[in-house]
Amino acid sequence: MFIGVPVIDADWLRSRWMAPAVDRDLDFAVVESPSGELCGFLSVEADLPFTEVFALGIVAPAFHGLGLGAAIVVETERRARRFEALADRSARVLIHAGTLADEPRVSALMSSRGYREVSRFELRRVDFAGEPPPPRDVEGITVRGFRPEQARGLRGADLHVDADSLTGATGLYAKVGMTAHPRFATWEKELRPGGA
Repeated sequence: MFIGVPVIDADWLRSRWMAPAVDRDLDFAVVESPSGELCGFLSVEADLPFTEVFALGIVAPAFHGLGLGAAIVVETERRARRFEALADRSARVLIHAGTLADEPRVSALMSSRGYREVSRFELRRVDFAGEPPPPRDVEGITVRGFRPEQARGLRGADLHVDADSLTGATGLYAKVGMTAHPRFATWEKELRPGGA
């Protein structure tokens, strides 16, 4: 929970930790206080061709203002550099970091580390009042039941949408009752220029 909104849950973390290509020792870290309290979390991930690394760092609200955010940014960059060796030597390698948007301290930190904000997106959520009506046939669309591994009994739905969508997606989601929760920002930094 952050600012009253569930952003990440244990199932989300578990699915990332159990992904086939993940190296849990290198791609994830948990930050604990000397007394064992959870202070923060970080992760880095990249897929072939390993030219874009996505980093995520979170500091628990009780530990804000202690420099943990800056330490996490430094550590995610350090861990992200291992993907440079996996990318083509002539390829440009970027790191993208996800943060909450409109947070002045976060913006100052990311800017001071050489990142620039490249996009924003919103978490949109709708809560269901009851069982949805059965789907109607739509030409070209196939409706199927849940697969056994999918979660059942959910009482709502979430999706991420480009906050500056040129297609009017945010208006469409608002019409069907989806409300905007926190806005997130994606920041970008070049780890290695291309053409070497």
